[in-house]
Amino acid sequence: MSMMRRSLSAWVFLALAACGGGGGGSSSGGGGGGITAPAVSLSPTSLSFGNQTVNTTSGGQSVTLTNSGNATLSISSITLTGTDAAAYAKTTTCASSLAANANCTISVTFTPTAVASTSATLSIATNAAGSPATVALTGTGTGVANNALSITIDSGPPSITTANIAYATVTVCTPGSTTQCTSIDHIQVDTGSFGLRLFASELGNAVPTPATDTTSGNPLRECVIYADGYTWGSVGKVDVQLGSRTISNVAIQILGDSNAGAAPNSCATTNGTSNGTFENSVATFGAKGILGIGVFAQDCGPYCAQSPAQPQWYYTCPSGTCSPVAVDVTRQVQNPLTLLSADNNGVVIDLPAVAGAGQTTLQGTVYFGVQTQTNNTPSTAAWYTLSSQGTLTTVYVDQSNKTNTLTNSFIDLGSNGLFFGDAAITGCKTSVGFYCPSSALNLSATIRGINAVQTTATFTVDNAESDFSAFPSYGVYTHLAGNNSSPTAPSNAFDWGSPFFFGRKVYHLFEMNTVGNVSGPALAF
Repeated sequence: MSMMRRSLSAWVFLALAACGGGGGGSSSGGGGGGITAPAVSLSPTSLSFGNQTVNTTSGGQSVTLTNSGNATLSISSITLTGTDAAAYAKTTTCASSLAANANCTISVTFTPTAVASTSATLSIATNAAGSPATVALTGTGTGVANNALSITIDSGPPSITTANIAYATVTVCTPGSTTQCTSIDHIQVDTGSFGLRLFASELGNAVPTPATDTTSGNPLRECVIYADGYTWGSVGKVDVQLGSRTISNVAIQILGDSNAGAAPNSCATTNGTSNGTFENSVATFGAKGILGIGVFAQDCGPYCAQSPAQPQWYYTCPSGTCSPVAVDVTRQVQNPLTLLSADNNGVVIDLPAVAGAGQTTLQGTVYFGVQTQTNNTPSTAAWYTLSSQGTLTTVYVDQSNKTNTLTNSFIDLGSNGLFFGDAAITGCKTSVGFYCPSSALNLSATIRGINAVQTTATFTVDNAESDFSAFPSYGVYTHLAGNNSSPTAPSNAFDWGSPFFFGRKVYHLFEMNTVGNVSGPALAF
């Protein structure tokens, strides 16, 4: 865990010959009363739907088809064609034929599934000259795509002050119910952990189904240790809605659950050293829950499935005495994005650039999947493969000119700054854990994947206390950095936290998935 909060058929024209006058005599009247071939006309010949919110259907627009000839018009098909045709739908009053000098109507609706401009063609095939007749269709999707979840960085839930934490709204329901549901805002979005964890106090009328140990039948409890503290709670199953996607029977951790009892000492300490703050309330955690969508499918994986059972993860607590228990990977708390029926091979974090020292809020998007839709396909981004622990290497030359090769480095939206060791950078006196240099430092470091692909990233370290004092209403700080020194922080690491994501799309390919010749876990940016 790495969360240092510091708080996607042609038709042939049939000529109809008019009957001529009788033979031998001169004709009179010039052949009046002849038949005019069927003729198709459309009005209008194009429809524009402007900006339409993604996944919302427009009110519809109509095209009038008129037979301006005095012979019957045969209509063989009315079709929608083109790459984006699926975004459009049609209904019609037109039958297989249209009488002379008559008209009928074709209605078209538009329901975009992505934030993009779309086009299609409405084609009407008839027996008239020039068929098929066509209508050009255009529209633009706005809002949130069907593979997307909106995220916001702000200063946190009411009565709490946070910095650089990305939040989303998640809806949870009692399994199988569409009425016992609760939408919960300010759920932290984290790529350094795996699984959904919600505070019991925020569940409302959504009632999780308890998860139990398969051997003893006792309810499962779980301990999770972060870089700045630890949590404790029970394990249960809920239906989860993320954006427009719903996932059934997702195993989650329920934080602050009174049924879980007290956290065991093995959760609170490691080898006699405290694991930091017990963050089992919204106030201490800084969020109403956390959505871990990093590169792994479960929160612990095979490590927690082995015997003997490993401490500081899953427990059962019969009669109030808690003991570690082995839990099969399929029953562990799951990264919910891996359970989607589509777009389930990865995730993209898309946050815009931030100017100056920061701003009040920042809006971004999480796109489900990698290279499954146009909005989650990298163009020129390079891929950096990760170790089996999700790490890569950072080479940082510190202020004393010492080269540090940090092989346990990671890129983590859940960390609210860049955290790395440099004894020559002055630490803050009151905002403990952050750096407070006397003037801004413009620095750089090299990021290198397991596949040896590397790049140099530049960054600035500001005086955190000066920024907090000058801009107290900000929830977004561009140049926030600190010392990677908490007792539970991984050693030999550079933590590229949320400021790294500003102005970048960061692609996360999940473990056991492949895109082109790249196998996950991997990152691209």
